[in-house]
Amino acid sequence: MISSVIRGLPYGFFIRIALLLAALAFLQLAPAGASGAGENNKELESMYEADQSERKVWPSSQDAINVMNERDGKRRAAVMQMLSSGALKTAGDYFHAAMIMQHGDEPSDFMLAHELAVVAGFKGHSNGRWLAAASWDRLLQRLGRSQRFGTQYRRSGKDPWTMEPLDTGLPDSLRAEYGVPTLEESRKRLEKMNSTP
Repeated sequence: MISSVIRGLPYGFFIRIALLLAALAFLQLAPAGASGAGENNKELESMYEADQSERKVWPSSQDAINVMNERDGKRRAAVMQMLSSGALKTAGDYFHAAMIMQHGDEPSDFMLAHELAVVAGFKGHSNGRWLAAASWDRLLQRLGRSQRFGTQYRRSGKDPWTMEPLDTGLPDSLRAEYGVPTLEESRKRLEKMNSTP
């Protein structure tokens, strides 16, 4: 009987439960020694810096985008190898790996980015919670669903930037726990992006 009740629940119910559990986990104090302190993996840190520097000025041609995508793929492959070998240790390692996976192609890339960001947050990385929200939003959008936190902005060609599809039901208090701006602040950023030539 219980299994038939569970099967009858809407998909959104399970998403809300998962987000609530993740938020509650972030609010818990990490046990002693779990802060992820220590020296970051230098190779991974260098890959993260390359990933970020390529995005400071967006490539101006499709050829340049293709080159960036090829480099992204190599970085993701290296992250997978490091993850398999147990080379990720610190909060910074998990955050750097999550950001590299966030620039993937497939839903599985964004799912892993989310999981890595959650660990970065557990270990105390200051931006781990935000990246957990951003990777969750990107995964939902890639699956054709509405983002929850409003972290993703996109456009098609010369069309205006948009956050749609966006589920506006998530309260700003939960956004704040993830280090995400309020929905109003995100909308103001969107207006500014669309008013800049």
